[in-house]
Amino acid sequence: MPLVLERCPVSHLQTHERSEIIVTAVRTGHTRIVQTLLDAGCDPNAIDPGSGKSTLQAAFELRTVGVINILIRAGASLEEIHRFVSPDQLDWASSHEWYSRCLNASQGPSNSGRDFYPVEELQIIRDFLVITLGLPLKVAQLVMDLAEQWASLRVSRNEVTAYTHKSEEIPYVKLVMPNGNFRSIMFVTSSHDQGYSGEPEDTKGSYQNSHTWFEAAIMRQGEQVGSRRFIQANVQAAKQSRTHKNIWSMTKADRDSDMYHWMMSICAQDEIWMLPRAQYPGWVNNVQAAEILICYTFC
Repeated sequence: MPLVLERCPVSHLQTHERSEIIVTAVRTGHTRIVQTLLDAGCDPNAIDPGSGKSTLQAAFELRTVGVINILIRAGASLEEIHRFVSPDQLDWASSHEWYSRCLNASQGPSNSGRDFYPVEELQIIRDFLVITLGLPLKVAQLVMDLAEQWASLRVSRNEVTAYTHKSEEIPYVKLVMPNGNFRSIMFVTSSHDQGYSGEPEDTKGSYQNSHTWFEAAIMRQGEQVGSRRFIQANVQAAKQSRTHKNIWSMTKADRDSDMYHWMMSICAQDEIWMLPRAQYPGWVNNVQAAEILICYTFC
């Protein structure tokens, strides 16, 4: 790693590239790599634009205590922890010195990392812009869009279901896109695999060699639109469910990326599917609960 950084210094990378690298390193669980990247100038509070995950969120989802310690010492903020973890998801960390601070920070309102507006409030804002200020409706809608005053729709399911490599590919949860322009989507999964594997010991408890995961698909009139997109893998050989949160945002994604074009293709009345997957015999994707939440422009 030092040789790589010597030939390609972090300072030469763009901000979104540095963010992606440090969050990816955190997701490997390797403390030395994370420390090396932080020493090279990566931000301990970086957010990966692809998954919407912060460094600390990625570490908490994997439950890598060593990486969490490094990030907190490097200045990772606990203030926003309530946005990706709830108090009941911190029981595993009760013996660590930072537990009480994390528990206090997790008491805030849990959401997707942004504020939500009731439809009634959005109507009041729109009417104020149109009636009181005299703006044309299209201009008022553009102002609300730029201010990220979006409507939202959430669909969730809480039912233990097991998926194998032979399972029919049907969604665990799906959502119908309302009228309006798509802006962001959040996937929340609570799941685990079969709890054991024949993979190398040093990969267990990580995402490496994990063969159970989730995918997203856009369905239009019974036909899939474009390709599916990977959402999240389970921690390999874990007996207890882990909660993972992934946020894809059109305002943060690279406009040249496949993800951006995938989101751009979502139209009103399309169905967005979350599909649990397992690849090989013996591998089981045990889904405990899942949720899809979208934000879209208010008409």
